[in-house]
Amino acid sequence: MMIKYSLLVLTSLLYASALMSNHQNKENHGIITTIDAYKQSTQQLEKVPQPTEKLNINQKIQEYFSIAEKYRCSTHFDPAITYYKKVLELAADHFESCFNLGNIYYNRNEIETAFNYYKKALNSNKKSPQLYFNAGLCLKQLKQSDKAIEYFEKAIQLKPNYSKAYLNLAKTLQEKKENKKAIEIYLTYLQHNPNDSTVYRHLGSAYRSLNQFEKAIETFRTAYALQPKDTTIMLELANTLTILNQLDEALGLYQKVLLIKPTTTAAFYNISYVLKRQGYVKEAIELLQKIIEKNPNHAQAHFSLGLSYLTLGNFEDGWQEYEWRWETHGKTPNKFSKPLWDGSNLQNKTILICAEQGLGDTFQFIRYAQSIKRMGATILFQSQSPLINILSLCDYLDFVISRDKQLPDFDFHVPLMTLPLIFKTHEETIPAEIPYLHADPKLVEYWKEKLSADKNFKIGLCWQGNANYSTQFLRQVVAAKSISVKLFEPLSQVPGISLYSLQKIHGTNQLKELDGSLVIYDFGPDFDTTNGRFMDTAAIIKNLNLVITVDTSICHLSAALGTPTWIMLPEPSDWRWMLNRTDTPWYPNARLFRQPSPGDWKNVIQQIVQALYALLRPSQTDNSILEGISDLGRHEHQTIQQINNQKTTKDFSLLPIDEFIDKMTWITINTNQQEDSTSNVQTMHLLYSNYLKQWPSLKELTQQLLYANRYLLNLKKRLEEELEGDILDYPFAEIARKISRTSKFKKEIKKEIHQLIN
Repeated sequence: MMIKYSLLVLTSLLYASALMSNHQNKENHGIITTIDAYKQSTQQLEKVPQPTEKLNINQKIQEYFSIAEKYRCSTHFDPAITYYKKVLELAADHFESCFNLGNIYYNRNEIETAFNYYKKALNSNKKSPQLYFNAGLCLKQLKQSDKAIEYFEKAIQLKPNYSKAYLNLAKTLQEKKENKKAIEIYLTYLQHNPNDSTVYRHLGSAYRSLNQFEKAIETFRTAYALQPKDTTIMLELANTLTILNQLDEALGLYQKVLLIKPTTTAAFYNISYVLKRQGYVKEAIELLQKIIEKNPNHAQAHFSLGLSYLTLGNFEDGWQEYEWRWETHGKTPNKFSKPLWDGSNLQNKTILICAEQGLGDTFQFIRYAQSIKRMGATILFQSQSPLINILSLCDYLDFVISRDKQLPDFDFHVPLMTLPLIFKTHEETIPAEIPYLHADPKLVEYWKEKLSADKNFKIGLCWQGNANYSTQFLRQVVAAKSISVKLFEPLSQVPGISLYSLQKIHGTNQLKELDGSLVIYDFGPDFDTTNGRFMDTAAIIKNLNLVITVDTSICHLSAALGTPTWIMLPEPSDWRWMLNRTDTPWYPNARLFRQPSPGDWKNVIQQIVQALYALLRPSQTDNSILEGISDLGRHEHQTIQQINNQKTTKDFSLLPIDEFIDKMTWITINTNQQEDSTSNVQTMHLLYSNYLKQWPSLKELTQQLLYANRYLLNLKKRLEEELEGDILDYPFAEIARKISRTSKFKKEIKKEIHQLIN
């Protein structure tokens, strides 16, 4: 982590880019730029012979062509064009004239005209690889990729070692997302050009697009070795390392980029992203603020700053910056002739609310429509098509319309996720009237009958999100949030429960891979098909005792329906779940289970198994404890949830032992934490004594963890001091590296504790 360096460099050197932009070298292709060159070309022009009148056709062709060539060589292209065309009047397919005219028009960026001349040249010569290559370049610029590929391939057939043709063929394939074919071509090209760092960079990008990250990194490293000062290669390598959570090396590369090009805003931004991934959200905010200070219109920095504020619970600033989401994603809100609603009086007015982003976002934020309805408005809701049926059951939505339908008249419009800003939402004012989504009563009864034979504690499972997002970044986010269904196997050891799949479309194929040790019931191919998306899902959820799900649309649907919902979160988690919380203000009936480190789903499952055992103790096995939760009033529901959350917090025995010891050592070091009373410390030490009786080796590991946490605390204090001063970057960067190394050491200790217990 090099944030201090980044902040200082950004503050002092970003001005350089503005200065440099005023002194760019301008290349003048084919333009005479000096007096001497002008005189020379004029002299050449004076020597151009004029055509002789009494010549036969072949002699005229030769003479016109000769004149055209002399004009072209002296960079007088207009008269050259005139004489080339005179040639073509006499010989329509004269190869050299067509070819040269194609080149002139290509350099003038008159691409379609250039291609027509190249095509004409092919009538007289189909053996020229250069001609096919040039025509392919034209087709590529004309967005005719398939035809361009044909021409590049033909050029390679005629000239098997044609490097430029290989390179442009591969690039065109890559632009068409045909990365596997592109990789083959790049590799062939590199056989003839093994030191081309740019091609290695393109090859690495192709591997990354196929999620072959290890190969991508290896290829980027080769490019980096060939060009160790190429900042584009450094950024590509660092970005790929970030995907694989190799954050320390990525940060080092971002710093090196800044040493070479101090005004590389992308490096500053990516450092802030990595800091957030490492949990240093406050430090990321400081860096993002510096970026915005120097570049007030940096949309990504604004949006990332908004997410960071929201993660820390600073809703006031967070919602403001969240409005930059449109520019960040290259989109604009829907344009209407009617005004954007600003919170003004809606009595007897009609407002159009427009859904945006994912289905889960709509489930989460549609709650605000209830507040608008209480203002006396008629509500039109423009929805994603899959949600039409389920949202039509909400009595506070007067009309639910899909995006492809014509809209009736309305007075105001507003994007759905702008509503928290308009309502000035704080944590305490989040609308939390549960349930605010509803299932079809007939389907609820239907599935109640279907499930009536199962007297077990019924749990619905969802393990994967939408794997088909348009960008690789979003696909990687979904992959990090998803879990293999096989990891649920420890749940099958909990007596008295039945597991049901709520998975639809993505991830259902994993059920076929189960070997029988884990039984998960599904609802067949008609599930959510005949009755519409989410209709059966919602009705089934209302008949379940609990839903355990990853962070996807199902977690929002289940919680909004009022069913107890346990949400499994990756590390780091999405902004809406904030930091280090087991509860969420968005859903008082939800409980959060977090990865202690990126990718550690086994620990999450262990937490869930322990929580299930606690929930289903013999004195509490009556399923009715969780039934009817959706019928509770808001106040009663929140009161019960607060009591349950307090119990969860205090019942340290439910924590995985490695997490328990980690927490205990932190409390021992920092005895001034208000959240932990003396009685809690005593309870923890008593529980620890019991653990030591079972596992005496814990004592040494506990001492190591105590040392690591004490060292981390001191380092973090030093880090805060560095942030407040004007010291140069080296001490800051060194402290950051020590924090990273100590965190890894701590992770290994906790891993040893986990292995000891199991």
